[in-house]
Amino acid sequence: MKSKVTVVREFELGKVDDNLFSSFVEHLGRAVYTGIYEPGHPLSDSQGFRTL
Repeated sequence: MKSKVTVVREFELGKVDDNLFSSFVEHLGRAVYTGIYEPGHPLSDSQGFRTL
């Protein structure tokens, strides 16, 4: 049995909501504080979120 897939970039069924591909972060250990959100850290942006 063989299959074939053809992708046509211009063919669109509908717009996909950008929020569908977002992420969710829970407060698990140090994942948020001293991980993603760390105001005052040299690698944080102006809102306190780590950039690296």
